[in-house]
Amino acid sequence: MFSGAHRPSITGGTFTTIQGDFHAHVYVENGFQALQNKVAPGAFHNSAERYDPPKCHEGTRQAILKEIADWVQDLGKEAFFLWLYGPAGAGKSAIAQTIAELCYEAGLLAASFFFSRTAAGRHDATHLIPTLAYQLATAIPETREYVTLAVETDPLIFTRSLEAQLEALVVQPFSNLLQSGHFENVAEVGPRFIIIDGLDECGEPKIQVSILTTLSSALRRSHVPLFFLIASRPEPDIRDAFNEEAISSMTRRLALDDTYQPDADIKTFLTSKFAHIKQHHRLGSYLPVSWPSPFDIDGLVQKSSGQFIYAATVMKFVESSRHRPTERLNMIFGLATPGKNAPFAELDSLYTHIFESVDDVEAVIEVLSYVLLMTDQAVEQSTDLVERFFEYQQGDLQVILADLHSVILVPLPQDRSKGLRLLHASLGDFLMDKSRSGRFFIEPPQARARLALRCLKHISAGVNLSELAAFEGEEKHRLIAYRSFLDQCSKAYPAEELFQALWNFDLLGFLSLLGHIQPRYQDNPIHAFPAFLGWVERQTHLNDLRDRYLAEFDGHLLAQISHYPSNAHTDCLIAGLTLDSYFKGHNGYRLMEIITQHIPTFQRSPLITDKTWLYLIGLSALDADYSSMLTAFFTDKSRSRHYFVTPARYVELANRILKYLSRPYVDGYFADGREPTERYASATLQEILIRLPKNRLLVLYLRAQPIREDAYGREQMVEAIEAYIKPIIKFFDIERTLPPMNYEDNLNIPNYDESDEEEDADNDPTTRRRHQFSLPSGSPAAGRKKSRA
Repeated sequence: MFSGAHRPSITGGTFTTIQGDFHAHVYVENGFQALQNKVAPGAFHNSAERYDPPKCHEGTRQAILKEIADWVQDLGKEAFFLWLYGPAGAGKSAIAQTIAELCYEAGLLAASFFFSRTAAGRHDATHLIPTLAYQLATAIPETREYVTLAVETDPLIFTRSLEAQLEALVVQPFSNLLQSGHFENVAEVGPRFIIIDGLDECGEPKIQVSILTTLSSALRRSHVPLFFLIASRPEPDIRDAFNEEAISSMTRRLALDDTYQPDADIKTFLTSKFAHIKQHHRLGSYLPVSWPSPFDIDGLVQKSSGQFIYAATVMKFVESSRHRPTERLNMIFGLATPGKNAPFAELDSLYTHIFESVDDVEAVIEVLSYVLLMTDQAVEQSTDLVERFFEYQQGDLQVILADLHSVILVPLPQDRSKGLRLLHASLGDFLMDKSRSGRFFIEPPQARARLALRCLKHISAGVNLSELAAFEGEEKHRLIAYRSFLDQCSKAYPAEELFQALWNFDLLGFLSLLGHIQPRYQDNPIHAFPAFLGWVERQTHLNDLRDRYLAEFDGHLLAQISHYPSNAHTDCLIAGLTLDSYFKGHNGYRLMEIITQHIPTFQRSPLITDKTWLYLIGLSALDADYSSMLTAFFTDKSRSRHYFVTPARYVELANRILKYLSRPYVDGYFADGREPTERYASATLQEILIRLPKNRLLVLYLRAQPIREDAYGREQMVEAIEAYIKPIIKFFDIERTLPPMNYEDNLNIPNYDESDEEEDADNDPTTRRRHQFSLPSGSPAAGRKKSRA
């Protein structure tokens, strides 16, 4: 199918990391090692986590496999995307897996990512770009040094937007190779093909669309020689995205419909599987030669309705080594169908029948609630951990899930470190839809309430700091409880039992320990606190509890901030994070570069090496609710006390921005140059002008430090500054006391002084005139004023 290609082999050599300048040495950790730490290895096509993944049975799907293979090898193709779409169970993942294996052996596969809504690390876009970049650097070793350098230059790249990550970790490395002429000196066919399967299982629809728009924009803009197979259900948002002209013009579509004769392929699959049962099942020698009849096979094909998932689930059910195959098949044909017009009627009947054979339904629902709802990337689902979380005895899961092996992968006792896994995503759909699953329905709010109670039980046991090491070992289930509690509770049904437990919940102790375990993971569980507090507030009879929690949170917040240096850097950072511009990107580090204006100072600042769980510099738009809560805290003097953001602190921040934008540019910390930092500075300055009407000291700073001509966003800043200054000059009648707008001498600007805030807060115009300030002695304007006197 893939002739004339082969998988490249690397048998030696070294990879060189560019050395020598500041960009390559800010952090000690090797860039490629840092990249590895952000990879989701379970998303690879050949990962151990996805052992025995679904793939096309031999002799099936030949037409569509050939069509995809031809597209992959077509050097003249104009489409960058091949969208493979079809309903749940149509066999998309099996096709993607088969193509991945074929292309890998042919040396054409550059990378792959198999999403799964129930697998930690694979249910959202957090690890997508790092995982693709890692595989690309492995498949095309020449990109590795550029990827490594990108990470070392910007260690926080993994917290940035999809666009920023794709640009730094994929587009730029490939652009560098293109400029070097690399692709002109290698064979035309090489590893440039990327597979993304299960896009519809990645987080929310807006994230799915964002992935498509980000990829299409990068490919269209940069001409990077990569192309993608995207497999998904035709969900409305994904379909609409592919219908947009910008993406539609670069996409070829393949619909898994009757065009590719799924019934014939399903029949081939069933015939082969029954032959295997007759040959290998322990009762195979007792099976009738005529079993199953052609009528039986045709009946199963009809029930499948073109969905391979139904046929695959049936065969797993029938081939169980603990049962007689003939009886199991008879059960399949004896199932009642819940309605001919239901799209998943046959599949639902099969799932219902399987669950009706379960002895302890309550325990099964409890375990599956954990698998489906505890999807934090740090939450493991190994049998050992799940048993400890629910306080089962070792081996209990084997008993509880004994009758569900046809739909759930339960690791063998000797593989207790491996995770539970639903064999088909459609099982989760079935269980979370009451109209389909009936008494087996998992209602998320009620299930989350039970999980939150279980978390509270582990948290209430308490722990000493000396015991933290055990959190990575036999006590890891308690770590999961600490990390998951706030999120689970904030989405839980308001059960009375949960209320009672919350009254006894030691929030201060919880926050204290969370501060010690948080740095081990990228996602900070404290960011779920606003949602948790909002949930408590919605329970009107818990208002006293809400007030207690907020006071305790404020107290702990003040204690954490006390570890920050007491200086203008901290004041400006806090002032900056109360502004909307701070969270429109990942701008904490950019703000610190502006504040310090000196690279060595920047590197040494304790704000950069923040050891508290606050990590104010690392906040981004991804933490919107938590960021809003911090903003509310720092702008409420009764809560934040001496950390309250006064007008004087906004003025000092504006002063530092103006200094940064008025001085000649010097290469800074970021590899992407000065434009993003200067545009952020511009947005921040303009927002401060809106926040501080009629501030005279700010006027002085604005007029004394003209923005240099080549600064990005200068035109908008100048317009905003002029609009701000004119009414203030008119109001205070101070035109003659101020230097001209283009004044460029080095004025001795007054230092940052908190006392200015009281004067600026005075709204009485006559009082303002009495308190007119004078310019520093020695300035031309001051001299003019003196001579006139």
